[in-house]
Amino acid sequence: MKRLLWDKRFSGILWAVILGAAFILLSRIIGNFVHGVPWYLLSSMLRAAFGVIILMLGTRLYGKTAKDILSLHNNKIALLSGLGFLIFLLCYLVTICVGCREIFGLTAGLFFARLLLQQLTTALYEELNYRFLILEGYFHGNKSVWSRLLYAFVSFLVFGATHVVTGWSTSAFFLSGAIGFTFAVIYLKSGNIVIPMLLHFIYDIPANMTSYIEWKDASLLASMNSVLEIALAIMFLVSLAILIIDKSTVETKHTAS
Repeated sequence: MKRLLWDKRFSGILWAVILGAAFILLSRIIGNFVHGVPWYLLSSMLRAAFGVIILMLGTRLYGKTAKDILSLHNNKIALLSGLGFLIFLLCYLVTICVGCREIFGLTAGLFFARLLLQQLTTALYEELNYRFLILEGYFHGNKSVWSRLLYAFVSFLVFGATHVVTGWSTSAFFLSGAIGFTFAVIYLKSGNIVIPMLLHFIYDIPANMTSYIEWKDASLLASMNSVLEIALAIMFLVSLAILIIDKSTVETKHTAS
């Protein structure tokens, strides 16, 4: 067991599950006693604390400093690898703009604590835990297409499962899993975790704002949701195609740039 905990190829997956379970448990305990803006502030602090723990663990596991992990290297190839997600994000934002009648109940405190601070720390913690820890082992083993697929689908499954711990939802599982898969592709192709963090943060703001939106005609919203499902499928297929591109091709392009 001790050897598995420190094996560079697979230990990150085990640590991601352990830390993810600990985070969920602590969040549920705190959530029983604190609500509203104080909850979002404490939740943000918890996410930031777990992010720091993972950065320290990254040094122990892979010999990387926080500066190494949070580097913006390969940012161009990272953005290109996230093309599928960018397509989905555009469709998602258009859907919200078209379907939104008005925003209600969103105070300044909630905007700062929930939409900004909590989502910023969520992006930090979740990308470090469910992408960096799970996927970093790929760079220390067999860098084949099948290896990339394996690591990406592990991220898909674990990230999707994390979002349905409190109650199963097929749509939530596949939505979260597919987005996690796309972010995994970015990291596997570029080694850049900051770009997935930024995209995660940008997506989470409107995603969490929807609970404060009064929607227009229900039939219009249903039609837009159908378009979103198509966009989600396109996102996954584009990301899958990018993932299976021969690694040497990507490296050659990056070197040339």
